Amino acid sequence: YRAFLNGRLDLTQAEAVAGVINARTVEAADAALAGLDGGLRDLVEIMRMDCIALLARVDAHIDYEDELEPLNYDEILGMCKDLQASAKKALGTAKKGKYLENGLTVALIGAPNVGKSSLLNALSGADRAIVTEIAGTTRD
Repeated sequence: YRAFLNGRLDLTQAEAVAGVINARTVEAADAALAGLDGGLRDLVEIMRMDCIALLARVDAHIDYEDELEPLNYDEILGMCKDLQASAKKALGTAKKGKYLENGLTVALIGAPNVGKSSLLNALSGADRAIVTEIAGTTRD
């Protein structure tokens, strides 16, 4: 908190530090550590620079229309679509980060002895549920 207030870290880095501290899984910690390297900050900065370049180009054509070649609207539209794709990518990354941070609630529902516990163990990569051949013995 103080590092952010004193200008040592930007907001994305401060949030990454909090993410590392609060991480409940290795994947969440890894994602938070990537934020310390400026992953999101770099993406936002590239988008910011692209927006400025686009606005400058349009402004120049408004102010000096008779001195410049005609504006290529397809090119401007393409630049806007690229910015939109970058924004969607950033939002997708944020959504994935929320899943890593908060986890998911999943219910494995099915008839007795169909392999729900075995599936849970396979998905988690650990023996989270006791698996036996005796029907009705698992309590997850």
